[in-house]
Amino acid sequence: MKTKKLNKKLRLNKKTSKKIKSISRVILIFFCLLSLFIGCGEIKSKKGVVTKTTEALGDIKSKKAVEALIQVLKPGARVSHDLDRATVEALLKINSERAVEGLIQAVKDRISHVGMYIVESLKNLGEIKSEKAVEPLIQALKDEDDHVRRIAAFALGEIKSEKAVEPLIQALKDEDYNVRWLAANALVKIKPEKAVEPLIKVLKNRIYENRISYHIRKSAVKALGETRSEKAVEALIQALKDKDPEVREEAVKALGEIKSKKAAETLIQALKDKDEDYKVCEATARVLGEIKSEKAVDPLIQVLKDEDSYVRRIAAYALGGIKSEKAVDPLIQALKDKDEDSDVREVAARALGETRSEKAVEPLIQALKDKDEDSDIREAAARALGETRSEKAVDPLIQALKDKDEDSDIREAAARALGEIKSEKAVEALIQALDDKILYVNMWTVETLGKLKSEKAVEPLIKALKDKNSNVRWAAARALVEIKSEKAVEPLIRALMDKDEDSDVREEAARALALGEINSVRAVDALIQALKDKDSDVREEAAKALGKIKSEKAVEKLIQALNDKDEKSDVRKEAARALGEIYSKVK
Repeated sequence: MKTKKLNKKLRLNKKTSKKIKSISRVILIFFCLLSLFIGCGEIKSKKGVVTKTTEALGDIKSKKAVEALIQVLKPGARVSHDLDRATVEALLKINSERAVEGLIQAVKDRISHVGMYIVESLKNLGEIKSEKAVEPLIQALKDEDDHVRRIAAFALGEIKSEKAVEPLIQALKDEDYNVRWLAANALVKIKPEKAVEPLIKVLKNRIYENRISYHIRKSAVKALGETRSEKAVEALIQALKDKDPEVREEAVKALGEIKSKKAAETLIQALKDKDEDYKVCEATARVLGEIKSEKAVDPLIQVLKDEDSYVRRIAAYALGGIKSEKAVDPLIQALKDKDEDSDVREVAARALGETRSEKAVEPLIQALKDKDEDSDIREAAARALGETRSEKAVDPLIQALKDKDEDSDIREAAARALGEIKSEKAVEALIQALDDKILYVNMWTVETLGKLKSEKAVEPLIKALKDKNSNVRWAAARALVEIKSEKAVEPLIRALMDKDEDSDVREEAARALALGEINSVRAVDALIQALKDKDSDVREEAAKALGKIKSEKAVEKLIQALNDKDEKSDVRKEAARALGEIYSKVK
């Protein structure tokens, strides 16, 4: 439908809008659009507008549209995959009992016609988290079609209603393995203790011992971890001996979820046993760090003395995750030991940063200042100093940033670290570093100035919007948003309107003007113009921005954007969503 004809149609409805006082201008527009495709005999030729209209109806959550949307999913009514997807999503957003019934019926009616596409889309049914959906889904658990039963089990797990517990327990006896598996997962989410025994049975069942079924064992192990039940520990310990490394890795993660004393002891032993697969070893160290059990600290400190440097490295990593003060001295010793493997020392430096111990600051400063030291270790020390958030680290980091003879990776790490500490003292040095010739140093300097949110940085950042490198200009636009200065509005508008500007910069300028922190009526006209930008990403961001600003002035141009020339982009979708946002303001 051409925009001119669409506008004519809307003008014909002006008299109607005066009579129906309860309906705002925007919702009237949507119903006009709906009437266009319901009454049209050539839907397929207008499927782009139809799809975007459907998305808009979902955005405004119009219950009056439910029956029309359900008709779109009827057998024989198929127009396109995009329209199927938009219709399903719209019904999910509307979230009425009738919408749920319509979606379940769609699965029954069209499983062979549309195939797994509609099945995958309808898995989102649980996302509406509505009790209205529970009864229809419980009934669907008994459906003769196994695809329908699978979707019902999945969705009930997402809704998490206790009404579904008994029906899901019954579904554990379903003839279809996938239904049983999804029912067990759903029980984990609703009532974990009910799921433990069925999942343990899966692991003990010899049917699933072959390589083809490793994903079943892996999924069962993951679900057992999610139950956080002590009853699962023995089964998971056995899973650490599984022949497949992915199952062993998942068992490590699952034991980490349970966080029991026995689980921690098992993981420490697993670390010492050095699994042949490095991913399992790394997962073990990571999980021990995440458990944050003080009981793991002493054994891990002992592992720091292991003869294998790889094991020492992952032990240091785990100690950093636990953040125990007891680990600081052994980690400092590892950092200072010049005879130690450089990878171990680098990880020790990072781990010291994670502890955020004041005791770690001075050794890290010394490592940063030592120009005879390995550059990777010095870089790690710089980053770790940022993690400590210590003011004592600011001057050494500024010095590293200023030193043009310094390794560029270290200067970059210094800029990033100063952004973590957020000291006003660093602003001048960072402004001076804006002329660094290394791109990534320059970009991180710009980003750090944004984090510091200093008004002193606004003018230099506005100047950076004209940098010869588009990546720097892009970073400057982001930084100006962080500072939230009104001074930035006009320069950002100019960047958006500059047709010779790199599209990524124009896109970021549009996004910046969208965020509301620099929200300005002056931005609306520029964003409306950007709806015609040659780059679809810029048009998309402009539509998003106008939706966030919620300016009624943009309605007409957003309606035109529903017919955007690029069907592969999300411009039409974002225009529809923006109209929904504006409607939510005026309704």
